[in-house]
Amino acid sequence: MHEFTRSLLALGCAATCLGAAVPASARQGDITEPYRPGYHFTPDRNWMNDPNGLVFHKGTYHLFFQHNPFGNSWGNMSWGHATSTDLVNWKQQPVAIQQTKNADGVSTEDIFSGSVVVDKTNSTGFGTRKNPPLVAIYTSAYTAADS
Repeated sequence: MHEFTRSLLALGCAATCLGAAVPASARQGDITEPYRPGYHFTPDRNWMNDPNGLVFHKGTYHLFFQHNPFGNSWGNMSWGHATSTDLVNWKQQPVAIQQTKNADGVSTEDIFSGSVVVDKTNSTGFGTRKNPPLVAIYTSAYTAADS
């Protein structure tokens, strides 16, 4: 079975069998933050939007998503990153792709929707077949500050 197929099966099982798969300490009734979903990823803080990729790489799921790392509203478009080994418990990672700013701190490029893939054959040349890279492709939105 291909790794991608196993990932989809694991994701489907996590979505449909979650009640049985979640340890008692993590069940919905034990959530201490009333506005945080019990079984969906949310960043530790600040605004998030569209998921931009869920990939399984070397035993870990990587989730990338549109994110404002500086505030709780739309803006400073960057990509957040979180990892999990079970699709239930997530660890937020540093920002994956940061918005670009000029020397004055004004945004010159926002990072919008896209996707991430594992380049298993290393067709990009960014890694090796033994150590395949994660490759992100995204919409780059240049702002008026750059013109």
